[in-house]
Amino acid sequence: MGTYISSSKKLSIVVLLLGILIILMTLLPNTVRRGELLMEFKETPKYKLMEVVFISYVRGYSLKEAYEEADLVILGEIVYVEHHVFSIERLCRGRILTLTRPYTYYRIRIIKIFKGEPISSIREEPTSDIIIVGHMGGTVEGILLIVPEDPPMKEGEFVILFLRGPIEKGDYVKYPRIEYRHMGVFGRFKVVDGEIYSAMYSLPEEIGGIPCRSRAESILKQFEGYDKVNGITVKEFLKLVRD
Repeated sequence: MGTYISSSKKLSIVVLLLGILIILMTLLPNTVRRGELLMEFKETPKYKLMEVVFISYVRGYSLKEAYEEADLVILGEIVYVEHHVFSIERLCRGRILTLTRPYTYYRIRIIKIFKGEPISSIREEPTSDIIIVGHMGGTVEGILLIVPEDPPMKEGEFVILFLRGPIEKGDYVKYPRIEYRHMGVFGRFKVVDGEIYSAMYSLPEEIGGIPCRSRAESILKQFEGYDKVNGITVKEFLKLVRD
């Protein structure tokens, strides 16, 4: 696709993508589909189109509940970012449709384990210092997909993540048996100069004109604990999640 696209061609692309997304919504796993899923397109200077996924969460967690639900909780550094696009074929009204969904995969070097025992990203054995975390969102053919309250993380960031897994199988799993997923906005925390911040304080104000931090704040303020994670130490953080 060229750098210049006529208005009519842009409109045709948007209509086609909307049609595909409507079909995709009917095929999403129940854990997502039971919530209200709204999508809209916006243009940004960096990307030809932006696909924004707004999720109305069926289940929310207080900070302590999220910690208890996690299989693995780690402090780590994102050392490598990999982009991947899944192409899944589905039968719909007698026709085979190919659905695409971008994911981002992080290699994370573990600095400290607070809960659980990790599986290696290289061999299926514990005690490795590198794990893989999959994250919905990324780019495909110039289209950026983000969840505003859970946008992509960056290489070099230090994070505390509440993780589930490893995941055994699924349509959107690239690394079965060693791949983890963080618990969305409820399971990501940024560490800066040894101080910890929840998503309601650490996310960028916006990405491509889409508010991120305010979206995270509107979700997390409903649940106990996240408002207290604003420049606190690891010791203070562990007291909040464990006591």
